[in-house]
Amino acid sequence: MILAAAFPGESETRFRSLIRSYVGDAVAQEWPMMARGTATLQVIPYSLTEALQLTLALTPSSQGQKIAQHEITTALENALDADDSASSSVNRRSI
Repeated sequence: MILAAAFPGESETRFRSLIRSYVGDAVAQEWPMMARGTATLQVIPYSLTEALQLTLALTPSSQGQKIAQHEITTALENALDADDSASSSVNRRSI
């Protein structure tokens, strides 16, 4: 979320809100379900996909913003991959 500051204003606020929403949902819903072995996690988290779309829609106006956009995109893609891996792992354990 530190890199969101490279895009001050509405973009930064929206990005921070989406990430907080994702983390809150993961802690309140996904983690307890994973602990009980009842999670399916087959749906891509809305807040992560929204954050990725927001990041890709940004128009960087400096080299620093271009770097921040690239790094945010990479981090979001890694988070989506990790969520997918967790889903596969949970599904294998429930079989």
